[in-house]
Amino acid sequence: MQELEDWRPPRSLTLEEFCEVASVLEENGFRGVRKDPERFFERLAVAEDVPPPPEVEAPPPATEGEEPPPPPPPPPPPPKVLPLSVLADWAARKGLPGEAVEDEEGVKGVREPTFFEKTLVARGSPDWLWQANNEKALLDCMMADEPDLELATALLKRPKVNVNYADPEFGLTCCHYACKLGLMELLLLFFGSKAKPAPDKLGNMPEHLAARAGHTDLVRLMMNRVKEAKGNFDKANSFGWTALHYACANGQTQAAKLLAYAKCSIYARDEQGITPAMWAAKNGHASTLHELLEIGFDLEKRDYQGLRVADHAQGNLHMRARLLEAEGRNQALINAAQRCSVEGVKQALEEGAYVDATSSRT
Repeated sequence: MQELEDWRPPRSLTLEEFCEVASVLEENGFRGVRKDPERFFERLAVAEDVPPPPEVEAPPPATEGEEPPPPPPPPPPPPKVLPLSVLADWAARKGLPGEAVEDEEGVKGVREPTFFEKTLVARGSPDWLWQANNEKALLDCMMADEPDLELATALLKRPKVNVNYADPEFGLTCCHYACKLGLMELLLLFFGSKAKPAPDKLGNMPEHLAARAGHTDLVRLMMNRVKEAKGNFDKANSFGWTALHYACANGQTQAAKLLAYAKCSIYARDEQGITPAMWAAKNGHASTLHELLEIGFDLEKRDYQGLRVADHAQGNLHMRARLLEAEGRNQALINAAQRCSVEGVKQALEEGAYVDATSSRT
């Protein structure tokens, strides 16, 4: 802690220091820096503030017949430095870096921390944050690479810090970040400080992020909290995605199993009519789809394009073969029921047929 108290953030970079971090800046969105860091530095650098040289006593006047002494040499120009405030201003005007990104799986309200957020809350946390007393200080803490439990605990003792403060851009809260990063201790700390889970601006609840990342313990905790409050854990976001959609689409098998056994709807449809099982098939997550098949669901359900689960597995022959086997067992059950064959029904169920299966065959 003493090292942290003694540390002060730099205000500027020399050319040598800037060249050392050029590759890091390039990776964080400062395009073209690594190619010619010296030229980039020269464009933005300013003369360093240096104290004026001490006044030199004027030499005595030359006596008659003597040559006057030469004038003193001019002081060397002050070295150039690049103030971080100038670099930040340039980046802001250029729109760099940290543009929000939408992924292919419907998570449009979640983004990686921007360069500025990373530098504001780097590992160890800058000393100013330990003394922060404003409503967004805790969220700043949660944007760190490794959010600090000790710091979060200290911040929650400040009167103005708000555990429910939401990021004005996406509406993300501390609970969202804790669930996304799998930080059970911090999530429990927030609940102990009267955190109230709320959707972000696109309807994503904290449990959506926990399911997407496969943090099963946090999914279970959020589920229990919602049940205690007699709420609906199977909420969909603005795109129709539930927590089970996220778990299945990302191959988080244990989280998907937990959610399915907790009666989250296997048939929930997103805005394209795609169910969680269809997303598992579409993305090639065989083990996740296997767990859903063990629980049982109707393989004849179709999305808004008329595609079944097996149709979404076209690119995975092994998975498609397993789905066709399951369809065969289900059809055997239906055929036995139509024949009123008790033995046939019993055998089909023992082989894993889904009791509520339907058939598209005439």
